[in-house]
Amino acid sequence: EKILFEKDLYADYSDGVNLSPLQLNANLTVADPIHSKNDYTLFLKIWDKKGDGTFKAEMDFSVKPNDKLEITTNKVKFNEIYLFSKNRKKVITNQKISFGENVYIIFEGLSGLNQVEGNVFPGMSLRVTDNTNEIVLDESDLFDKYTENGLAVSDFNNEVSTNFWFTGSKVNNPLQCEITIWDKKGDANLKAETELILD
Repeated sequence: EKILFEKDLYADYSDGVNLSPLQLNANLTVADPIHSKNDYTLFLKIWDKKGDGTFKAEMDFSVKPNDKLEITTNKVKFNEIYLFSKNRKKVITNQKISFGENVYIIFEGLSGLNQVEGNVFPGMSLRVTDNTNEIVLDESDLFDKYTENGLAVSDFNNEVSTNFWFTGSKVNNPLQCEITIWDKKGDANLKAETELILD
């Protein structure tokens, strides 16, 4: 099944490129509709628009979830949960972050909360402690603005995230990070836990 297709990544270069030696790059950012725990094949074709030269390549790859995220769930289902660095524009897989780095925790494809007239009523807490159990960050409900009127089911199902960063220059590593999402209209919940190394 074809899930992603780009006909010509160099379509905007109608006048060609003036590079010697010629170096062409193509990047694939793995995101929806590509999901972890699946295998994929990447097909690449490079051709000369003024001649008949071609080059083709094929690469099989697997997308693996972050095994450093421990997930506990009660009735809540999800497609993906991952950490993302806005500064580096990359998924964080080694749990290492830096001071001032804007770190996102992203939940894709959440479902399982009770619906009331097309809305769900989620709560989300974020708690970070250091290795001496001192609280570094504690947010009891990042979704308190949705308590009254809720959040559209489609928005909740699509993507939910929160972000944080640390200022300063020293911390007692490793940090323990715990994010909980719960249903304010039922008993469904999900907890994601991970260690972070801040330097």
